[in-house]
Amino acid sequence: MIACFCLGVYSFILLFFYSFILLFFYSFILYSVSVAFLFLLFLTFLVWGVVGFAFRFLESI
Repeated sequence: MIACFCLGVYSFILLFFYSFILLFFYSFILYSVSVAFLFLLFLTFLVWGVVGFAFRFLESI
């Protein structure tokens, strides 16, 4: 009975730590994806700004 109780407590602690590690990795993946998305959005606006400025500069020539 005590061994069964200890095994249950051990499995609960193991499950808790595994879920914490998985949650950490999941949040890290979400953070990385959101940072990459914002970086791509920034690059898109930067490219559009450079292209628009170049067209405006070439139009005046």
